[in-house]
Amino acid sequence: ISPTDPTDDYDFAIWGPYPPGSSPGSICPPLSQPIRCSYSALTGNTGLNYTATDFTEGVGGNKWVDDLTVITGEVYLLYVSNWSQSGLAFNLNWDLQNGASLDCTVLPMELIDLTARAADKEVRLDWVTATEHNTDHFRIERSSDGDSFMPIGHQEAAGHSLSQRTYGFQDPEPFNGMNYYRLILVDQDGSVSRSEVVWASFNTGDVSAPFPNPAEDLTLVPIELTRQGTVEWRVQDALGRLVLQGTRLLEPGSSMLDLDLRTLPGGSYTLSVFREGEERLASYPLIRR
Repeated sequence: ISPTDPTDDYDFAIWGPYPPGSSPGSICPPLSQPIRCSYSALTGNTGLNYTATDFTEGVGGNKWVDDLTVITGEVYLLYVSNWSQSGLAFNLNWDLQNGASLDCTVLPMELIDLTARAADKEVRLDWVTATEHNTDHFRIERSSDGDSFMPIGHQEAAGHSLSQRTYGFQDPEPFNGMNYYRLILVDQDGSVSRSEVVWASFNTGDVSAPFPNPAEDLTLVPIELTRQGTVEWRVQDALGRLVLQGTRLLEPGSSMLDLDLRTLPGGSYTLSVFREGEERLASYPLIRR
Protein backbone atom coordinates (compact mmCIF):
# COMPACT_ATOMS: atom_id res chain seq x y z
CA ILE A 1 0.00 0.00 0.00
CA SER A 2 1.68 3.21 -1.22
CA PRO A 3 -0.04 6.45 -0.13
CA THR A 4 -0.09 9.32 -2.62
CA ASP A 5 1.04 11.48 0.30
CA PRO A 6 3.94 9.69 2.03
CA THR A 7 3.03 11.41 5.32
CA ASP A 8 -0.32 9.57 5.42
CA ASP A 9 -0.82 6.73 7.91
CA TYR A 10 -2.57 3.77 6.29
CA ASP A 11 -3.69 0.61 8.13
CA PHE A 12 -4.98 -2.65 6.68
CA ALA A 13 -6.41 -6.08 7.47
CA ILE A 14 -6.78 -9.28 5.41
CA TRP A 15 -9.31 -12.07 5.97
CA GLY A 16 -9.43 -15.49 4.35
CA PRO A 17 -8.91 -17.75 2.64
CA TYR A 18 -12.54 -18.22 1.63
CA PRO A 19 -13.80 -21.02 -0.66
CA PRO A 20 -13.53 -20.50 -4.43
CA GLY A 21 -16.50 -18.57 -5.81
CA SER A 22 -17.26 -16.76 -2.55
CA SER A 23 -19.22 -13.57 -3.27
CA PRO A 24 -18.56 -10.24 -1.53
CA GLY A 25 -21.93 -10.41 0.17
CA SER A 26 -21.11 -13.78 1.74
CA ILE A 27 -17.81 -12.70 3.30
CA CYS A 28 -18.33 -9.01 4.08
CA PRO A 29 -18.52 -8.04 6.88
CA PRO A 30 -16.10 -10.73 8.09
CA LEU A 31 -17.01 -12.84 11.12
CA SER A 32 -13.50 -13.87 12.20
CA GLN A 33 -10.17 -12.34 13.14
CA PRO A 34 -7.97 -11.17 10.25
CA ILE A 35 -5.04 -13.36 9.23
CA ARG A 36 -2.83 -10.31 8.60
CA CYS A 37 -3.19 -6.76 9.88
CA SER A 38 -1.23 -3.64 10.74
CA TYR A 39 -2.26 -0.54 12.64
CA SER A 40 1.24 0.86 13.01
CA ALA A 41 1.43 4.59 13.67
CA LEU A 42 4.23 5.02 11.14
CA THR A 43 3.48 6.78 7.86
CA GLY A 44 4.32 5.82 4.29
CA ASN A 45 4.28 2.43 2.59
CA THR A 46 2.87 -0.56 4.47
CA GLY A 47 1.85 -4.13 3.67
CA LEU A 48 3.26 -7.67 3.36
CA ASN A 49 6.84 -8.56 2.46
CA TYR A 50 9.21 -11.53 2.35
CA THR A 51 11.36 -10.51 5.34
CA ALA A 52 8.73 -9.96 8.05
CA THR A 53 7.91 -12.95 10.26
CA ASP A 54 4.95 -11.64 12.27
CA PHE A 55 1.26 -11.59 11.33
CA THR A 56 0.22 -8.34 13.02
CA GLU A 57 1.73 -4.93 13.75
CA GLY A 58 0.56 -2.77 16.65
CA VAL A 59 0.81 0.99 17.06
CA GLY A 60 4.54 0.80 17.73
CA GLY A 61 5.25 -1.72 14.96
CA ASN A 62 7.22 -1.32 11.72
CA LYS A 63 4.17 -1.55 9.36
CA TRP A 64 5.17 -4.85 7.68
CA VAL A 65 3.86 -8.40 8.18
CA ASP A 66 4.65 -11.82 6.70
CA ASP A 67 3.74 -12.68 3.11
CA LEU A 68 0.90 -15.06 2.19
CA THR A 69 1.18 -18.46 0.52
CA VAL A 70 -1.97 -18.86 -1.59
CA ILE A 71 -3.73 -21.57 -3.60
CA THR A 72 -5.52 -21.14 -6.92
CA GLY A 73 -9.16 -20.13 -6.48
CA GLU A 74 -8.89 -18.86 -2.92
CA VAL A 75 -10.74 -15.64 -2.10
CA TYR A 76 -9.45 -12.99 0.30
CA LEU A 77 -10.96 -9.83 1.75
CA LEU A 78 -8.76 -6.74 2.07
CA TYR A 79 -9.71 -3.72 4.19
CA VAL A 80 -7.69 -0.51 3.87
CA SER A 81 -8.09 2.41 6.28
CA ASN A 82 -6.76 5.94 5.84
CA TRP A 83 -6.14 6.63 9.54
CA SER A 84 -4.94 10.14 8.65
CA GLN A 85 -8.37 10.85 7.10
CA SER A 86 -6.67 12.95 4.44
CA GLY A 87 -9.02 11.83 1.68
CA LEU A 88 -6.02 11.21 -0.58
CA ALA A 89 -5.57 8.11 -2.70
CA PHE A 90 -3.17 5.20 -2.50
CA ASN A 91 -1.75 2.61 -4.88
CA LEU A 92 -1.77 -1.17 -4.40
CA ASN A 93 1.44 -2.82 -5.57
CA TRP A 94 1.45 -6.62 -5.99
CA ASP A 95 4.48 -8.91 -6.03
CA LEU A 96 3.14 -12.26 -7.32
CA GLN A 97 5.57 -15.16 -7.60
CA ASN A 98 5.63 -18.84 -8.59
CA GLY A 99 2.80 -18.48 -11.11
CA ALA A 100 0.36 -16.64 -8.80
CA SER A 101 -2.14 -14.26 -10.43
CA LEU A 102 -4.76 -11.90 -9.09
CA ASP A 103 -8.48 -11.32 -9.71
CA CYS A 104 -9.76 -8.29 -7.78
CA THR A 105 -13.54 -8.16 -7.36
CA VAL A 106 -15.00 -4.75 -6.62
CA LEU A 107 -17.34 -4.73 -3.61
CA PRO A 108 -20.91 -3.81 -4.59
CA MET A 109 -20.99 -0.63 -2.51
CA GLU A 110 -18.82 1.78 -0.55
CA LEU A 111 -21.00 3.30 2.20
CA ILE A 112 -19.45 6.48 3.61
CA ASP A 113 -22.27 7.81 5.81
CA LEU A 114 -25.42 6.51 7.52
CA THR A 115 -27.42 8.53 10.05
CA ALA A 116 -30.76 8.24 11.87
CA ARG A 117 -32.47 11.35 13.23
CA ALA A 118 -35.77 11.75 15.08
CA ALA A 119 -38.00 14.43 13.53
CA ASP A 120 -41.50 15.68 14.39
CA LYS A 121 -43.50 12.49 13.84
CA GLU A 122 -40.94 10.16 12.29
CA VAL A 123 -37.34 9.04 12.17
CA ARG A 124 -35.34 10.10 9.13
CA LEU A 125 -32.58 7.87 7.72
CA ASP A 126 -29.99 9.30 5.35
CA TRP A 127 -27.04 7.54 3.77
CA VAL A 128 -24.40 8.27 1.16
CA THR A 129 -22.51 5.85 -1.07
CA ALA A 130 -19.18 6.72 -2.67
CA THR A 131 -19.38 4.02 -5.35
CA GLU A 132 -21.81 1.27 -6.39
CA HIS A 133 -21.23 -1.81 -8.53
CA ASN A 134 -24.11 -4.09 -9.59
CA THR A 135 -26.29 -2.88 -6.71
CA ASP A 136 -30.02 -3.66 -6.86
CA HIS A 137 -31.77 -2.24 -3.79
CA PHE A 138 -31.47 -1.42 -0.11
CA ARG A 139 -33.65 -3.10 2.49
CA ILE A 140 -34.21 -0.96 5.58
CA GLU A 141 -34.53 -2.89 8.84
CA ARG A 142 -35.51 -1.73 12.33
CA SER A 143 -35.17 -3.17 15.83
CA SER A 144 -36.30 -2.13 19.30
CA ASP A 145 -33.42 -3.92 21.05
CA GLY A 146 -30.55 -3.78 18.55
CA ASP A 147 -30.67 -7.56 18.10
CA SER A 148 -33.86 -8.71 16.34
CA PHE A 149 -34.42 -6.74 13.12
CA MET A 150 -37.47 -6.63 10.86
CA PRO A 151 -37.77 -5.04 7.38
CA ILE A 152 -39.76 -1.79 7.22
CA GLY A 153 -39.08 -0.63 3.67
CA HIS A 154 -36.76 -0.63 0.67
CA GLN A 155 -35.05 1.83 -1.65
CA GLU A 156 -33.88 1.21 -5.19
CA ALA A 157 -30.09 1.44 -5.61
CA ALA A 158 -28.17 3.11 -8.42
CA GLY A 159 -26.86 -0.09 -10.00
CA HIS A 160 -23.57 1.40 -11.18
CA SER A 161 -22.10 4.65 -9.91
CA LEU A 162 -18.60 6.09 -9.52
CA SER A 163 -19.80 9.27 -7.81
CA GLN A 164 -21.48 9.98 -4.50
CA ARG A 165 -25.18 9.09 -4.27
CA THR A 166 -27.49 10.32 -1.50
CA TYR A 167 -30.47 8.32 -0.24
CA GLY A 168 -33.20 8.95 2.32
CA PHE A 169 -35.98 7.02 4.05
CA GLN A 170 -38.67 8.06 6.52
CA ASP A 171 -39.91 5.71 9.25
CA PRO A 172 -43.46 7.02 9.86
CA GLU A 173 -44.17 4.80 12.89
CA PRO A 174 -41.03 4.46 15.02
CA PHE A 175 -41.06 2.76 18.40
CA ASN A 176 -41.36 4.90 21.48
CA GLY A 177 -37.85 5.06 22.93
CA MET A 178 -34.79 3.65 21.15
CA ASN A 179 -34.99 2.65 17.49
CA TYR A 180 -32.11 0.74 15.86
CA TYR A 181 -31.67 0.70 12.08
CA ARG A 182 -29.45 -1.03 9.54
CA LEU A 183 -29.27 -1.32 5.76
CA ILE A 184 -29.20 -4.60 3.87
CA LEU A 185 -27.73 -4.09 0.41
CA VAL A 186 -29.03 -6.63 -2.09
CA ASP A 187 -26.76 -7.01 -5.10
CA GLN A 188 -27.97 -7.87 -8.61
CA ASP A 189 -26.75 -11.44 -8.16
CA GLY A 190 -28.81 -11.80 -4.98
CA SER A 191 -25.91 -11.55 -2.54
CA VAL A 192 -26.40 -9.31 0.49
CA SER A 193 -24.24 -7.23 2.81
CA ARG A 194 -25.11 -5.39 6.03
CA SER A 195 -24.30 -1.88 7.20
CA GLU A 196 -23.36 -0.88 10.70
CA VAL A 197 -26.24 -0.24 13.12
CA VAL A 198 -27.36 3.32 13.86
CA TRP A 199 -30.00 4.46 16.30
CA ALA A 200 -32.35 7.30 17.21
CA SER A 201 -34.43 7.98 20.31
CA PHE A 202 -38.06 8.83 19.58
CA ASN A 203 -40.74 10.03 21.98
CA THR A 204 -44.28 9.34 20.74
CA GLY A 205 -45.90 11.03 23.71
CA ASP A 206 -45.31 13.37 26.62
CA VAL A 207 -47.11 12.69 29.89
CA SER A 208 -47.08 15.33 32.63
CA ALA A 209 -47.45 14.64 36.34
CA PRO A 210 -51.02 14.05 37.59
CA PHE A 211 -52.80 16.84 39.45
CA PRO A 212 -54.07 17.31 42.04
CA ASN A 213 -51.70 14.97 43.83
CA PRO A 214 -52.49 14.04 46.59
CA ALA A 215 -56.02 13.63 45.23
CA GLU A 216 -59.40 12.72 46.67
CA ASP A 217 -61.91 11.43 44.09
CA LEU A 218 -60.34 12.57 40.80
CA THR A 219 -56.91 13.29 39.35
CA LEU A 220 -56.08 14.65 35.89
CA VAL A 221 -53.17 13.58 33.68
CA PRO A 222 -52.10 15.91 30.82
CA ILE A 223 -50.80 14.00 27.81
CA GLU A 224 -49.62 15.00 24.35
CA LEU A 225 -49.23 12.55 21.47
CA THR A 226 -47.48 12.97 18.15
CA ARG A 227 -49.90 10.57 16.45
CA GLN A 228 -53.22 8.84 17.14
CA GLY A 229 -53.03 5.91 19.49
CA THR A 230 -54.56 3.96 22.36
CA VAL A 231 -53.30 4.99 25.79
CA GLU A 232 -53.58 2.72 28.81
CA TRP A 233 -53.11 3.73 32.45
CA ARG A 234 -52.41 1.35 35.29
CA VAL A 235 -52.44 2.06 39.01
CA GLN A 236 -50.57 -0.30 41.34
CA ASP A 237 -50.54 -0.36 45.13
CA ALA A 238 -47.47 -0.47 47.36
CA LEU A 239 -47.24 -4.26 46.87
CA GLY A 240 -47.27 -3.98 43.07
CA ARG A 241 -50.83 -5.26 42.68
CA LEU A 242 -52.90 -3.81 39.82
CA VAL A 243 -55.83 -1.99 41.41
CA LEU A 244 -57.07 0.28 38.61
CA GLN A 245 -56.67 0.46 34.86
CA GLY A 246 -58.32 1.89 31.76
CA THR A 247 -57.77 2.73 28.09
CA ARG A 248 -58.67 5.54 25.75
CA LEU A 249 -58.14 6.27 22.06
CA LEU A 250 -56.55 9.71 21.76
CA GLU A 251 -55.99 11.94 18.76
CA PRO A 252 -52.67 13.71 18.08
CA GLY A 253 -52.15 16.80 20.20
CA SER A 254 -53.01 17.67 23.79
CA SER A 255 -55.49 15.62 25.82
CA MET A 256 -56.45 15.17 29.45
CA LEU A 257 -56.98 11.81 31.14
CA ASP A 258 -59.37 11.91 34.11
CA LEU A 259 -58.87 9.08 36.59
CA ASP A 260 -61.71 8.22 38.98
CA LEU A 261 -60.08 7.21 42.27
CA ARG A 262 -63.22 6.68 44.35
CA THR A 263 -62.81 2.88 44.41
CA LEU A 264 -59.34 3.13 45.94
CA PRO A 265 -58.67 3.28 49.68
CA GLY A 266 -56.40 6.06 50.91
CA GLY A 267 -52.70 5.35 50.43
CA SER A 268 -49.69 5.54 48.12
CA TYR A 269 -49.82 4.20 44.56
CA THR A 270 -47.85 4.19 41.31
CA LEU A 271 -49.47 5.48 38.12
CA SER A 272 -48.02 4.23 34.82
CA VAL A 273 -49.12 5.36 31.36
CA PHE A 274 -48.54 3.17 28.30
CA ARG A 275 -49.04 3.60 24.57
CA GLU A 276 -50.44 0.66 22.56
CA GLY A 277 -50.30 -1.54 25.66
CA GLU A 278 -46.56 -1.95 26.22
CA GLU A 279 -44.69 1.26 25.35
CA ARG A 280 -44.28 2.94 28.72
CA LEU A 281 -44.57 6.71 28.43
CA ALA A 282 -44.26 7.70 32.10
CA SER A 283 -44.65 6.60 35.72
CA TYR A 284 -45.53 8.83 38.67
CA PRO A 285 -46.22 8.37 42.39
CA LEU A 286 -49.89 8.98 43.23
CA ILE A 287 -51.46 9.53 46.65
CA ARG A 288 -55.16 9.01 47.41
CA ARG A 289 -56.35 10.89 50.47
